[in-house]
Amino acid sequence: MSMRGEMSADGGEPPEARTRPAVPAVPSDAVPAPEPESLPAGPAPLDEELAPNVAMLSVKANARYGPRSFELHFHHRGEHHGATSDDDLDAQQAHEDLSLGRLNGAVDDEEWRRTHDWMMNWWGGLRTLHSWLGDLLQDENAQLVVFDVTGYEIPWELCFHQPPPGRSGPRGWLGELIPVTRWTSLLYEQAGGRYGAVAQERTGGLMMMEAEDLREGLDAFAKYEVRDREPTVDKLLRSLSDENAEHPPFSLLMIRCHGEYTADRLKLNGIALERLFEYDMSALRAAQAIVLLNACITGRTVMDSGHLGAPTRSFAQTFLTKGARGVIATGGDIGARHSHGFAVKLVQRAGKNPENLARFLHEHRRHYAKRVRFRPNEPDDRFPDAYKRFFWSFMYVYFGHPDTTLRLVRRDET
Repeated sequence: MSMRGEMSADGGEPPEARTRPAVPAVPSDAVPAPEPESLPAGPAPLDEELAPNVAMLSVKANARYGPRSFELHFHHRGEHHGATSDDDLDAQQAHEDLSLGRLNGAVDDEEWRRTHDWMMNWWGGLRTLHSWLGDLLQDENAQLVVFDVTGYEIPWELCFHQPPPGRSGPRGWLGELIPVTRWTSLLYEQAGGRYGAVAQERTGGLMMMEAEDLREGLDAFAKYEVRDREPTVDKLLRSLSDENAEHPPFSLLMIRCHGEYTADRLKLNGIALERLFEYDMSALRAAQAIVLLNACITGRTVMDSGHLGAPTRSFAQTFLTKGARGVIATGGDIGARHSHGFAVKLVQRAGKNPENLARFLHEHRRHYAKRVRFRPNEPDDRFPDAYKRFFWSFMYVYFGHPDTTLRLVRRDET
């Protein structure tokens, strides 16, 4: 392998699909508008046609123009579009300030607003990407799956889309406009170049761990719990790994604690990411549950600088590897009250009806995006807390299948 090839290697690289014939356009007056379509029920190779309303954006590092350069591949309506030649995408590098991990308690109030304005402007030069998104957004039921195997922590949900000159269409933050689902490469996976998520309809109770200092007076979770709440991540994972322990059916595993991030180390409730591989988590694999990692930085990534071909690693990736059928994680530090409110809303909604996770995140982001939207005919009363909640809402990312649903069942109903 050449030096360039070695620098560009990525064991989690999603393959470029062969180009498929375009789907012929159907006159609008010939047939009724089609119902929203879903991704296939099984793992989907990237070179197979996705449903017309679903596109996949695969992102890989290439190191061609610098240490943070990347290339994009867009799969939509049976066609593969690549940006690997000398165009506006191939030469692009991911600015370090794109990572939401830098927005923490040490950042002053004005920086939150400045980041909002800067983020809105940064995406303007990615003309090819906006052209692709413009085509996708013509469908009112559009969905996007982002298969990102870089370690750049690009917040794709915060891509600010504005139609190219001469084209009509919606304008706004991508995660506000449509449901955006994430995927990543898993360690030891045998699927090769396949999108490994499978649509699920998970129904059952709740198993959870919660740090003592995060407990609220009003407990919205207890009536769904299938067993006593664990006080530490270690005790929870030991229980999940104990083959002799009995676990009533559960569909959601929730972890509420503190996460820590340094340049090369991630910790959850004091446990380093690398140590999680000691826990088999056989009960999680058997339950095929959804995991809510409701702690700071659980979606942030680290890379093994001594193993260039290895995929990036994160807590989200680890729980997917251990058998979770979907993971909701965080890309930065989230306020404790906001994270509690997010969990309560998810549990309450899933306790009433099956809740589509991708759409739940979409609705959550859209709610807070509206609060910082500029309205020229009104006074500008967008205070710092509004910008913080805006970014916190977009820090939540969902890894899984766009059609997966969660239904929680009360303890007395199981």
